[in-house]
Amino acid sequence: MAELAERNVFLNNMGAFITVRNEDIRKTPQIFPPSHFDYIVTNPPYRSISSGRTSPSSDRAVASQEFAVTIKDIMKVSRRLLKTRGRLNIIYTADRLADLFAEMRACRIEPKTLRCIYTKEDSEARLVWVEGVKGGRPGVKIFSSGLP
Repeated sequence: MAELAERNVFLNNMGAFITVRNEDIRKTPQIFPPSHFDYIVTNPPYRSISSGRTSPSSDRAVASQEFAVTIKDIMKVSRRLLKTRGRLNIIYTADRLADLFAEMRACRIEPKTLRCIYTKEDSEARLVWVEGVKGGRPGVKIFSSGLP
């Protein structure tokens, strides 16, 4: 995925603005100083270890379930690395939205914008896009996106 991201950065002439790092997120506090970033974008594993089937592919299993990293890990690292008023953007599963908001608030990242993502017409949202602000005041705006 990092190689694909690097290719997209290159193809869109964004190399002066975007650097892709393929690192274990839990090690980033040793790599970057505190309050280093204005913006963090993440697509973490959605499912807890105990939910659903586990993929026989270890890469896919780690990408979809919290074997290596949890939402709590993501929020703790984001709290450390974001500047005050810095923004976190995250795609997460709608059925774990309460877990996401709880962890965000525990780390002083206030949910500010929620956008529902639908995969089929007349279905419930399966995913959500959430933007939070480190040290932000309470108050969230909710939007409904259309079909992809």
